[in-house]
Amino acid sequence: MSTQVKINDLGNAVQNVLNDYLEEVQETVTDVVVKEANDCAKDIRTQALAAGIPNHKYAKSWKTKITKQTAFETSAVVYSPSKYRLAHLLEHGHP
Repeated sequence: MSTQVKINDLGNAVQNVLNDYLEEVQETVTDVVVKEANDCAKDIRTQALAAGIPNHKYAKSWKTKITKQTAFETSAVVYSPSKYRLAHLLEHGHP
């Protein structure tokens, strides 16, 4: 793909190309973060069922949510909104 640009418009043309690239990278990063968060939640569900935890509600309770999305950062959290107390005990045990 080639575009003819006058020398006076070169700066703007380069900026437009960089902006397009930035948007593409942001979309890709967001897609990867969401996919990995969903995979993590799926793994937790599978591990909970494989460990023989009798409460299937625990395994089904895991959710994902994007917590921060800016031009330079995307983060997600995997959590159990209703069974967080049980998750803590299963993860760390009981003294």
